[in-house]
Amino acid sequence: MNNLLIVWDPLLPILALRAMAGVGVLVMALGALSPRLGIPAPGTLWRAGAALGILIALANPSLVVEDREALSDIGLVIVDRSPSQSIQNRTVQTDQALAGIEAWSAGEANFELRVVSAPNRETDAAPAGLRDGTHLFGALERAMANIPPERFSGAVMITDGRVHDAPQNITRLNIDAPIHTLITGARDAGDRRLTIAQSPGFGIVGDEVRLTLRVDEPHAVRARQAQLTIRRDGEVRGRTTLIPVGVDPNGANINENCGSTHPEIAAAAVVAHGADVGICLDGDADRVVIIDENGQAADGDQIMALLAARWADEARLNHGTLVATVMSNLGLERFLQGRGLRLERTPVGDRYVVEAMQRGGWNLGGEQSGHIVMTDYATTGDGLMAGMQFLAAMASTERSASALVRSFEPVPQLLKNVRFGLGQAPLETVAVQAAIASAEADLAGTGRLLIRKSGTEPLVRVMAECEDDHLLQRVVGDVVAAVEAAV
Repeated sequence: MNNLLIVWDPLLPILALRAMAGVGVLVMALGALSPRLGIPAPGTLWRAGAALGILIALANPSLVVEDREALSDIGLVIVDRSPSQSIQNRTVQTDQALAGIEAWSAGEANFELRVVSAPNRETDAAPAGLRDGTHLFGALERAMANIPPERFSGAVMITDGRVHDAPQNITRLNIDAPIHTLITGARDAGDRRLTIAQSPGFGIVGDEVRLTLRVDEPHAVRARQAQLTIRRDGEVRGRTTLIPVGVDPNGANINENCGSTHPEIAAAAVVAHGADVGICLDGDADRVVIIDENGQAADGDQIMALLAARWADEARLNHGTLVATVMSNLGLERFLQGRGLRLERTPVGDRYVVEAMQRGGWNLGGEQSGHIVMTDYATTGDGLMAGMQFLAAMASTERSASALVRSFEPVPQLLKNVRFGLGQAPLETVAVQAAIASAEADLAGTGRLLIRKSGTEPLVRVMAECEDDHLLQRVVGDVVAAVEAAV
């Protein structure tokens, strides 16, 4: 492309030329007024032309012809080469997408394509580029530093979508060009992230250390089976497979036919998959039921018995006391007594357990339903944490789940409910109180009787524990009959 330009290179300062031009204009104006108004003096036009010529000569003009070539636009392709891009066929998809872009750019006039890999293992010496996530926007900013803003036409990122340096506000990058993304992988797929939740600051050679790992699922993807393999010096030291069950809520009841309230579903899955253990949580994960490899469920009493015994052996159980409600099995109380420990009972409800723990300075408690409270780690029941404690026990003892879920033999329990009407108080009648006293006398030394009103319904709950089934049936039946007669 040719450009014709006039370049001025004055021989005198601009101010001097302007002064001379002013004097010339003044002289020409005077010549126009003399000798007669409106009739210029002879030679005035010649003088004006001569003065203009002198001024132009002093301005020293020159004619320049330029032959210019337009600079090309520059586009960037940022290619994600992080480890997650090697999953399944993502590498093939990435290479195919890059090849397609390169083929298109080759046919475009006045366009330059630059390809940047992130991380670039030849130039990214800093660990941050290789270890703590995928940094595509950092690679984009570094590449743009060498491109004039007026030549930058845009960028395409080829990635699986796991980008860890995406800015909260992209306008802060001050990029006046489009940025597009090509996502690799299956349309309904998502990446897990393995997080080290807890690790020791140091370790002693020959001593065991505890490392807690967490597998995070993306929010938009349902939980899937996950296998975690642990190697030390290249040797496989452990392999864990996680099999999700009951992870498709119907939008109305997240506990329907699954979790700690319906452990039979998980129990069947444990047996079907040959799993070592099952962990059943309720919807908000504050309750837990453990399933052993045979599909047998262990309730909160068995979990508390295991943890109390382990913590006592490790001198971690405060004041040698476990806190549980009046519904916990008599077998748990006898188990603790046999180990020199005590059971502090509270009314039904995990809030009563927590209140008692706070008053007594105790650090372990819970309910038969699976609320396990460990105040060394949390202020309320946490099923996930209790499940991790059980897995830690399996790992440290190298024993099966079935060997750990049966710390004691439960004393048979029988629970019956009697509904009463508004304004009735059957427990205050003489006949019912007499039946209760008689049942307690019959069970003395062999069992336990618990009579209480429900806190949520107009029910009287009659519960007894006793190894003698005939006696158990009789005492519960007698009390129930007395209550029914009173209503």
